[in-house]
Amino acid sequence: GVVKNILGISKIEGRELEFESVPTWVFSVLAQIESVVSKRARDKGLAFHLEYDFPLPAQINSDPTRLKQILFNLTNNALKFTEQGYIGLSVSLLDKQLQIKVKDSGEGISEQQQALLFQPFAQADSSINRRFGGTGLGLSISQKLAQGLGGNISVQSTPRKGATFTLVFDLSVVKDTAWINNVNEIWQTTPSHSATPTALPNFAEHKVLLADDHPTNRELLAILLKRMSITVTEVENGKQVLETIFYQKFDLILMDIHMPQMDGSEAIKQLRAAGNTTPVIALTANSMKHEIEHYMRLGFSDHLAKPL
Repeated sequence: GVVKNILGISKIEGRELEFESVPTWVFSVLAQIESVVSKRARDKGLAFHLEYDFPLPAQINSDPTRLKQILFNLTNNALKFTEQGYIGLSVSLLDKQLQIKVKDSGEGISEQQQALLFQPFAQADSSINRRFGGTGLGLSISQKLAQGLGGNISVQSTPRKGATFTLVFDLSVVKDTAWINNVNEIWQTTPSHSATPTALPNFAEHKVLLADDHPTNRELLAILLKRMSITVTEVENGKQVLETIFYQKFDLILMDIHMPQMDGSEAIKQLRAAGNTTPVIALTANSMKHEIEHYMRLGFSDHLAKPL
């Protein structure tokens, strides 16, 4: 978590973070936040509520990934610093902006401490790190992300009386989108996942070599592949990959990067040097752009990010 936050702030300050503007179902994003946060609040003995000040647009042009990242950061903070009472979200329009408030009944923050909140690596006081941990990067990252969406985050708080963090950002309503006037209309306009499952393709007679040193990973992948009638051969490292392909032919190889004895990077080098052209997909949690480009240069055909 610490490393992820530091990489995040480095990307932001290096202007490497990309923002997109795509049609975003507002209520779907909020439902995802609610499903996670409400359970965590209940587990902690806290009430959770989500309020809408209608009318609200069903779809806006925004970056749903960044929006969720901001809201998860703000709600996680609220959960961290609230021992009793409630966590709440409220959504409304403010002039030509969308306003989302994250409220809590927690410890609150003094005016002096509020001045430090959005600075990287800053926490309200030294006792915060001792009691709760963290890097002091979450709010700084959230503020930068909010600015990337054309908005900002502000805070209102009084010690021992909770805090309210308010995210506002420029509202760009998708053309011809519906406007929601009450709760009953939300799910009439928000797309739901198809109730009928998509038929899986049948790859009978096809063979996949699966290389991963973790037995649970292999088991999960084998289950997914066998549902499509694929014959799966499992190995634990790159050395076994090279040994196995000498006496068997495969239609596809799925290969983990980090494995003992011989890792995936060395195995793909030797595989391609020997003239083997079987498609090989890299399986790894290393999914930054430059890492994927590196794997492609080594000879991998494609990349799948863990967790699958």
